[in-house]
Amino acid sequence: MPIAISFSWTSYHNFHGRCAISTKVWTGGAADIAQRDTGTVGGTWVQSDALTLTINNQNLVITIGTATTTANVATIVSQAWNASTRLANLLSDESLNIGGQEIPEFTEVTASNSASTVIFTANTSGIPYTLTRAVSSAAGTFVISATQAADGSHFYDNANNWSGATLPVSSDKLVFQNNAIDLLYNISQAATTNVSLQIDASYTGRIGLAPRNPTGYNEYRARHLTLGFASDARSLVIGEGPGSASSRININANTSSPKVVIANTGIPENLSRAAVDLIGGDADMDVTIRRGTLTLASESTNSASVSTLEIGFDVSRSTDAQVYVGDTTTIQEIKKRGGVLTVINASSGAAIATVTHMEGLIEVNGGVGATLLDLQGGELRWHSTGTIGTLKLSGAATFDVSRDHRAKGITNPVERYSDSSRIIDPFQTITNLRIDNNQVSDLGNLILGTDFRITRAATA
Repeated sequence: MPIAISFSWTSYHNFHGRCAISTKVWTGGAADIAQRDTGTVGGTWVQSDALTLTINNQNLVITIGTATTTANVATIVSQAWNASTRLANLLSDESLNIGGQEIPEFTEVTASNSASTVIFTANTSGIPYTLTRAVSSAAGTFVISATQAADGSHFYDNANNWSGATLPVSSDKLVFQNNAIDLLYNISQAATTNVSLQIDASYTGRIGLAPRNPTGYNEYRARHLTLGFASDARSLVIGEGPGSASSRININANTSSPKVVIANTGIPENLSRAAVDLIGGDADMDVTIRRGTLTLASESTNSASVSTLEIGFDVSRSTDAQVYVGDTTTIQEIKKRGGVLTVINASSGAAIATVTHMEGLIEVNGGVGATLLDLQGGELRWHSTGTIGTLKLSGAATFDVSRDHRAKGITNPVERYSDSSRIIDPFQTITNLRIDNNQVSDLGNLILGTDFRITRAATA
């Protein structure tokens, strides 16, 4: 007779040791709250004492004059913060190095005073600031205390921004889909490890901060969502499914080794940058992109480490994917089936082991070298002074060194396997150039300048 069997699980372990996986969906439902700090003036202030207030290394220096009571000092500080110039809003004979509102970071906060206290209040709810102070006084004090921390819909660490009103923990799966609420603040979460992250194309919000704040200063808050990722296949997936996708996703893999799949990205909010900026990782991080724009460590202050970078395509083989590799990125292997890859000012110490290039364009700048360049199609523009171990050409591949006239080195003879493959070196920048034409007879695609000798010999 038929037997009905049912199963239920409360938790499980997979082969990577992950257990009790829970899915947390980003909702961004928390209410925005304005940050407020209180500065309390105390002790005994005298003429020429000074107070320095700082946000993002930008200083407002207030030198006290003859108005020295604690209430007077509080008034002076408040008016100096709100001053449009260094000579505006003076109470007495104090002096300022600059008006507080001349500093872009300070324009996000308004000061008020009552008795011997100064209240600093963020102008926009849900945007945090970091204020510090330094006092130059024998007996005067100014102590800043947090009255209300900023919070709201853009904060990672507010449970009301996640499904079930529960924060993600290690081994969870984090999902962003079907909303446009940005995740911007308190995003350094390196202690949350072994997670997977799914950012669907239906999520059109932004993750992380731009390097330049719209107010007009270089961003000082953490800019990348930092997590420890599982090493499972597809532990970081971006841009799958319907939707226009996000215009800014900044991810820091820290020291973990996710397997990254980028199906698509949105149009970058700043066309001089990619929509996805990926930093961190270790020697086992693999990255695959089919469509969209990606930067690996766009700034020299960050770094990225990649085992294998695969660049494919979705519809347009030559232009679907655009990848920029920053000068502090190390890559062991590149497999390129389409798109555009630009290596920016790469260090001479960051040699790439293997590049397999089938279609599209690669442009290499700086001093990076390569152990093997296997060009089966497309074009590679070599603007680097790094040494190439072995260069192979087949199909309609083009190797072009004509745009950079510095000396280039190729250790072994160039292995050429097709009549249609091209070498463009009209200014003879490749030193000790040797070409093995393997069952190839047409020399018309060898653009090597003038005044050189051709010597016949057997191929290696």
